[in-house]
Amino acid sequence: MVNDTGWHTDVRTDMKKYLGPVLYSINKALLPEGEAIHEQLKALGYKSSDIDYLLLSHLDCDHVSGLKLVADAKNILVSEKEL
Repeated sequence: MVNDTGWHTDVRTDMKKYLGPVLYSINKALLPEGEAIHEQLKALGYKSSDIDYLLLSHLDCDHVSGLKLVADAKNILVSEKEL
């Protein structure tokens, strides 16, 4: 099981464009090389399609931005309230 996805790697190249002006004014993404969710999985010898359950605890941008990097997980779960 994986919990949350962190930032998408696009924040490394153009954070302001990726977040947009409003989110950029209140958030600054920090995502060192090797720490994106798909990079961490690869380092452990896994692919995102190996994930049986991905649990999104809440939908803040710093927790779900990387969702596209693991979109082929078998089951992506979020509470009805959070959705």
